[in-house]
Amino acid sequence: MENQPYRLHKDLPYLPNGHERQRLDLYLPLAGSSFPLIIWFHGGGFVRGAKEPSPKNQIPLDYLEKGFAIAAVGYRLSPDTRFPGAIHDAKAAVSWLRQQAEVYQLDSQRFVAWGHSAGGYLSTMVGLTAWCQHLLGVDYTPLDAQVSAVIDESGPINFLTMDDQKLDDGLPHNTPDSPESLFMGNPIQEIPELVKTANPIQYLNAAFVPRFLVVHGNQDKHVPYQQSVELVDALNQCGASVAWQLLDAVGHFDIDRTKNTSLIDSFLGKR
Repeated sequence: MENQPYRLHKDLPYLPNGHERQRLDLYLPLAGSSFPLIIWFHGGGFVRGAKEPSPKNQIPLDYLEKGFAIAAVGYRLSPDTRFPGAIHDAKAAVSWLRQQAEVYQLDSQRFVAWGHSAGGYLSTMVGLTAWCQHLLGVDYTPLDAQVSAVIDESGPINFLTMDDQKLDDGLPHNTPDSPESLFMGNPIQEIPELVKTANPIQYLNAAFVPRFLVVHGNQDKHVPYQQSVELVDALNQCGASVAWQLLDAVGHFDIDRTKNTSLIDSFLGKR
């Protein structure tokens, strides 16, 4: 990380006396102030992954050169926590960043939650549940975790329909050892009512819906692209502002953002 064109504040705890994963890395441009902020949530099926950059954790660090600050958020994984623990962590991180906006010269009116796979799910949950006191997990005022926009890359939405939608050679989701079952604490089809509460669409509230950009590949073997279709359809029915990009012949780990730079730049440039 030495000799990099940014300032890095490493391993900032967003909860006092928290778990070792309840920390974030904050990247800041070397010059400027009042930075719009990308809050990045890594993927890993809720059971693996880390906030540090890696081939499977493509933090959009190139946006530092475009004047954005970036917070890469760590969160507890299964089995250390079950639903809704990771959501509590994600929202606590956003709330902490909002509280620290003046300290780090962040523009609190331009917070964007962005993530891939499980991180896309967490970004969506952050975006749609800011008004929900019971999903905060900590004693914050509702809307402290509010963001102005969400970018969801290949995120799951409705765990109960994933097996019906998967490709013939896609990963199963109803099994006891699937990422979704481990996240929920039991095989998902055995606890359908609880699993329904993990669906971000259940929390759609037209008064508190941020702008969305949803991106998914149609050859995704990990998360069927129809998951994003369900989200986009629900957002459209709610009257939300949503941009939707279905990528042809693209798998779960194959999204090339350089081919969608203009779309992403346009989305991030709006207020």
